[in-house]
Amino acid sequence: MSYKKRSDLALKMIGEQLVIIDSKIGKAVHRLNDVGVFIWDLIESSSSDEILAKLMDEFEVDEAEARADLKQFVADLEALQLIEKSHE
Repeated sequence: MSYKKRSDLALKMIGEQLVIIDSKIGKAVHRLNDVGVFIWDLIESSSSDEILAKLMDEFEVDEAEARADLKQFVADLEALQLIEKSHE
């Protein structure tokens, strides 16, 4: 499964957090921690399996934990309408 980020979001790195400003939906502000930023940076260019492997390597977590965290994070991004499934 591949995803596409919304192109109208404003992004700003503050320390190790990424702040996403969504002016389309009432100027909502979302903050991503270092793991969230890692996934965000890969989400358009990598498959879920590729992101999973990179997460396990980068953060030294087991597959079950990484898979559950990735699934929840992607579901959260979709629910917030920050990403959508790509049909490419």
